[in-house]
Formats: sequence, structure tokens, C-alpha cells
Amino acid sequence: MIYRSLGKNLQVSALGFGGAALSGDEGGYGFGKISDEKAHDLLQYAYEKGVTLFDTAPIYGFGNSEKRIGRSLSGVSQIRKKIILVSKLGATWNKEKVRILDNSPDSVKRMLSESLENLKTDYLDLYMIHWPDAKNPLEKTMEALLRAKEEGLIRNIGVCNFDEFQLSRALNVGNVDVLQNPFSMLDITAKNELFTFIKERNIGFMAYGTLAKGMLSGSFSNNKIFDSSDVRSLKGKMFEDLYNSLSPLLKSFFQIAKECSLTPAQLALAWVLSHEEVGVALCGAKSIEQLDDLINQIQYSIPAEAKHILDKLSVQFKKIRV
Repeated sequence: MIYRSLGKNLQVSALGFGGAALSGDEGGYGFGKISDEKAHDLLQYAYEKGVTLFDTAPIYGFGNSEKRIGRSLSGVSQIRKKIILVSKLGATWNKEKVRILDNSPDSVKRMLSESLENLKTDYLDLYMIHWPDAKNPLEKTMEALLRAKEEGLIRNIGVCNFDEFQLSRALNVGNVDVLQNPFSMLDITAKNELFTFIKERNIGFMAYGTLAKGMLSGSFSNNKIFDSSDVRSLKGKMFEDLYNSLSPLLKSFFQIAKECSLTPAQLALAWVLSHEEVGVALCGAKSIEQLDDLINQIQYSIPAEAKHILDKLSVQFKKIRV
């Protein structure tokens, strides 16, 4: 494993564990079934292999992801102090489990309390606004987060899926330590629009969508059928159409991976981490084999010529959030 700075205060593994993969069949947002036992083994293996950052959110499995991390890692005292625990606020649900967005101060207080209970911890290393919420003033949300920080319930404040204007508004209220946005070969919006801004302000960057929900892993194929508990099942035909439209570019990417003696997933991760602005790249995994594939080449440095070709290739992909 290699380790990097994430903002001013955090030292993290360059590979972060994406907790959406632990949602299981509870629904909400996840990537298909995974048993409690397999989730436990996967989390333990990630920790033993040097992964220190574990990212989750209440909406992942309607609390199931948080609870699994709590049982396996953060609830264990000798492990808790060695890991960076990340969760989020705002993406919640009603009694019918219909997803809603609520960044109100009351929601911040309630969701933080529930996340701490689920994760079996008395503080979070990083607590993030999951999505911008037009119904609730961002300034009030930030003030609630600053109060939670003063109370010792959270140690760092972050935002997800923010643009420069929204990030500037948050900064007018208080310090933002980390930004988490999509960043991959398929979506370089953050590189084009945000990297300079956050670098000048020493804001850490956490990339998600590193493998573009499997599009860059080499495992996707036409007519792929997703489990009903997999968020990708909601857009199955869209995924197939997108895969077909991107096929020539993806083939070029897969060929470069082959020439570098890497799997496509390894190359996708290496390319994201080749950017100095990236503190950590989140990747979901549902098996030890998938996780090993990434960990085994975490120290790989892309040759300059291949990096140049990949950079040009990334520009040919349109902004795609899958």
C-alpha cells in the first residue's frame, strides 16, 4: 500500500474502500448481494492489506453498509484508531424507503447520531454533505457541521458532488477539508474545473467512480444482467447502450492495459492516482479477488508515453457519470 495526504489533516491509503459495495440486498444504493460473512472477510482483508480509509453513507443499503463496517472494523477498539472513517449526510429515505434529500440542520444532527450508532464509534474522521440540496441553505448545513466539529463528533468536514460555486459558498462559512467528486477516464470534469481551485486552498480530493461502475474494469459485457439489488439494474439498457457507444474508446483503453501488463481495473486506478491532486481513489469490491487485483499494483507508475496516450484518450470520452 502507498499512503498520501488528504487535505491538511489526514494521512490515508491511496486506495479507499468504497462502502456502497457492502449494501447487499437491502436496497437503497449498492451493487448486488453480499452476505454478512463475506462482507466481514472482505473488510478484514482490506484492513490487513493496508487500506485505512473506509467510505460509507446511510443510503448504502439503508444503513447496512455502516452497520457492517461497525461490526467488522470501527467497533473494534484496536482497529478504530488506525482507520479513517468517512460517512455522509443528507441522502435519506422515508417509511416506504423512497430516497429523499434533506440537508437541514435537524437532519444533520439526526443522521450523524444514527451513523455513529451504526458504526459503533463516538466520532467520524470525516463527515460529508452527500449532495447539494436546493431546499435547505448550504450556510445552515455548514453551521451545523461546524457545531458537530466543536462537540468532537466529527474531526473534518467534507462535501461531495459540489461545483466551484457551491464549494465557494461552503468556504465562506467555514473550512472544508475534503471534496469527493467523480473522477475517472470517463469523467474528467473535476480535473478541468476543480483541481486548480482545491489545490490553491489545500483541500483534499477523494475520487469516486474510479472504475465507472465496472465500465473500466473489463468485466462489463453486452446483455449483462444485474441483480435487482444492484443500482445498475435500474439503468441496465442505458449501460448496454453506453457500453456499445464507447466500445471503440474502451477497446483502446483495454489494449493499453494489456501493453502495460495490467488488468483494465489496475490501469484505471493507476491513471486516477497519477494525478497529484488525488489523495485517495475509492473503489468498490465484492470479493477478495477484486480487491487483490487493485492492491497488487497500487505502486505501479504509468510510463510517460502511455500516460500521454491515456490523457488524450480521456479527453475523447464525453463527461459521463454512470
